[in-house]
Amino acid sequence: MSEQGHGHGHQHGHGHGDLDWSVMGPVMEREAEVSLPLYREIAGWAAERSERVPGPVVDAGSGPGVVAALLAEIFPDREVYAVDAEAALLERAADRAHRTGL
Repeated sequence: MSEQGHGHGHQHGHGHGDLDWSVMGPVMEREAEVSLPLYREIAGWAAERSERVPGPVVDAGSGPGVVAALLAEIFPDREVYAVDAEAALLERAADRAHRTGL
């Protein structure tokens, strides 16, 4: 993956190809689970306003799918899509959906 320069003297690495997702996936999942109360509050706020915005719900950059699974619970009548660039993380999201019956 390439690095992107932002014209201010340094570059930010945006490549993730060198990470071991079999190790990082469980760590990301645990970290997201710790924040579930906050995510639940935010999703509840969104659900209260959801009638104004019909259609599917997309969790962009879903990682291991913790938030996508929460969104599927909060929006049971909507299609929820977990989207991530890493196939290994999407596999974890699919496993979570299967385990929780979503």
